[in-house]
Amino acid sequence: MGDSYLCRTNSTDDQVSLGTAPHQVFVGDLPSYLTEDNLRDHFSPYGPIVDCRVIRDPMTQKSKCFGFVRFARNEDAEVAIAKTSESDIDGKRIRTNWAFKRGPNQPLSREQVLSQASHYITTVYIGGLGCNFNAEFVRAMCAMYGPILEIRLFQEKGYAFVRYASRESAAAAILGIHNSEISGHLVRCSWGKETRDPHVIKVYCTVYVSWYLVRGTRTFN
Repeated sequence: MGDSYLCRTNSTDDQVSLGTAPHQVFVGDLPSYLTEDNLRDHFSPYGPIVDCRVIRDPMTQKSKCFGFVRFARNEDAEVAIAKTSESDIDGKRIRTNWAFKRGPNQPLSREQVLSQASHYITTVYIGGLGCNFNAEFVRAMCAMYGPILEIRLFQEKGYAFVRYASRESAAAAILGIHNSEISGHLVRCSWGKETRDPHVIKVYCTVYVSWYLVRGTRTFN
């Protein structure tokens, strides 16, 4: 496998506002044949579910035997974890816990996050993911914050870049993900780097094309 894996998506999943914690539950040791519908059925008695995913290998589409269940309310997620931790699905013992467990550091404010990068940057860096992750895992973790345009993975190095459709969504992801424990890894999330303001590039191209057309007209007349 190469150093990077690129995934483009037009996700329109439900979003959470800046500063709102996701009510997402990690579910491990799932039966390999379990589907999203099966997982939803198992957890739906505890409250309304916004999203439910079983993480699969991007090449074989085989289950990695873990997934995420996102509840509409935090209290429902708490009850689900308490009731299902070390419970059984079809005779197989599963594990449940918070998908996002906040680390000890003091969280940043919305204003601090937005002030850390130029106004045109909508890409975030996510590090500390370990090696056992794929595009679907990253998408399940990030899509709740807003529409995603691009996911770039560096699996061998344990990090990824996610480009959002808006700066607000990117900032929400940083607030929600940074310094969280995800699948046993303490994850870091910050602004990614983009080479140049896309608005500047657009203006430059417009001016150049206009100049070229004018020059061409003068040449042929």
